[in-house]
Amino acid sequence: YAAFVKLPKATAEKVKGVFTSAEISTLWEHSQDNRARFVLLMIYTGLRIGEVAGIKPDNVHLDDGYIIGGEKTEAGRDRVIPLPPNVPEIACFVREWLADPDGSPFGIHVNTLRQSWFYALLAELEMIAPPVYNPKTRKQEYKNPRLTPHCCRHTFASRAAAAGMRPDDLQKIIGHADYATTADIYVHQNVDTLIAAMSRISK
Repeated sequence: YAAFVKLPKATAEKVKGVFTSAEISTLWEHSQDNRARFVLLMIYTGLRIGEVAGIKPDNVHLDDGYIIGGEKTEAGRDRVIPLPPNVPEIACFVREWLADPDGSPFGIHVNTLRQSWFYALLAELEMIAPPVYNPKTRKQEYKNPRLTPHCCRHTFASRAAAAGMRPDDLQKIIGHADYATTADIYVHQNVDTLIAAMSRISK
């Protein structure tokens, strides 16, 4: 039977990029632009792009400093996502979006957020190459950009770890289940604990 088995070609795992401090500073310089605010939200919370799109107003608890959201895995769904207390601008962005849904990334289709918000902004800021025309699809496309929406998540995790956030707190916040069984069973962080952990994140 093995004669009929076809194995996929071996491919090297791509190293995920992260936003540099200079690039994050540039995003702050353009934070009047809702697209930049959307990218900063992901960088400072670890939210996936689809999770941002799926945020429901009823799940936003600004007075208590967190959002209930998430997707993809059992560990990631319906989790507490604290907003960084030391970066109050992030909560302000969310508050303004709730007051003016027309400027909000919430509820927008993921492909629109990815192409028209994320990549378009980064290309304008010269963080990635501009799009090129693909005659097959007859569309402008971004070819192998160095930074993708998921890089925001890697940036958040890298900055949180560098700031000394406990691994089990970090994994609760970003919604991973791949930490030690002991922590998963015996450590039950409450909202206050996770918000305190997020206090390590600064602008």
